[in-house]
Amino acid sequence: MNCKLYPAQKVQEKAGDIINPFYNEEDLYEIINQNNFQRPVKEVEDKIKFNILNTLIDIISENNSIKFSGEYSKNSDYHDQNDFIRNNSIFITKNLYKMPFEFYFHRMIKYLNPEFSTFIISMIFLHEITVNEKNYIKLNENNIHKIFFSVFYLAIKFNEESCYHANYMSKIGGISVKNLIKMEAAICNMLNFKLFVNKEKYDLYYEYFLDY
Repeated sequence: MNCKLYPAQKVQEKAGDIINPFYNEEDLYEIINQNNFQRPVKEVEDKIKFNILNTLIDIISENNSIKFSGEYSKNSDYHDQNDFIRNNSIFITKNLYKMPFEFYFHRMIKYLNPEFSTFIISMIFLHEITVNEKNYIKLNENNIHKIFFSVFYLAIKFNEESCYHANYMSKIGGISVKNLIKMEAAICNMLNFKLFVNKEKYDLYYEYFLDY
């Protein structure tokens, strides 16, 4: 997870240069063959980003009835409410973000300008922690901002050659550096520090979000 940190000045310049939320610094227009017709790579990648956002919004809508009230899966083999509280409290926003998640998502794209593969990897991480009942994680409007930002931050650090200082990341996410570090550690623990993503799994998620 070693990565080169951007100096503060370079970070500010990089953030200031980004205008379009889906702007890619390397504006690739390589042609690929998709369903017997050709489409620019960037068009396909933007479609997948859009589908990832829609997936998350759909999940939030389904789970918004689940609030931070000490509920946990009574049908599960795990009935330790302390685990639920420990894993969820750090991500809970009691006063909802004033910024809707879709704007928060675009803000991350605008100021972090991540590699496309980072989106896929972050969704793999997110799926891994939410399908494991032992983690007691249910995405809803109270926790989606912090959880997604945490997995995205981890994906950037794991996947990209260059990453940002924690101070800059905390400003983009609206999260203190102290809590950002705690949330990153919590995500790593829930993933059992298994961060490697093989090509087969990556391609599976790529195809899923392409067709969503």
